[in-house]
Amino acid sequence: MERVQLDISIIERIKIELFFNMLEILRGSSVRTAALIYNSTFFAADALFDPSSVKITITDPNGLVKVNGVAMTKSVTGKYYYDWQTATTDAAGTYTLSVLADDTLDCKKESKSLLLV
Repeated sequence: MERVQLDISIIERIKIELFFNMLEILRGSSVRTAALIYNSTFFAADALFDPSSVKITITDPNGLVKVNGVAMTKSVTGKYYYDWQTATTDAAGTYTLSVLADDTLDCKKESKSLLLV
């Protein structure tokens, strides 16, 4: 899997890094989105942690939501993934992938990256 860092975002105490197994995919193929979730504070180094939920939303170039707030799968602490099977009939273009990590203190972070299909 090629690890390409597409977005690093920090807000309050959650930091999200997104990775994809490819930069450009063909319609009808599968793509894995991986997310690393960090507890980021001013006083401490970033550490992987598990928020109360990690969900992904995927929107096509026409604004049609293809995946809506689906829970990502946890592999180990702070590491989550989602495998998305595209259809051959999906619109070609740039898709928006949003990951929302929500912890028990109600700190939320949404990290958006673009992926060509």
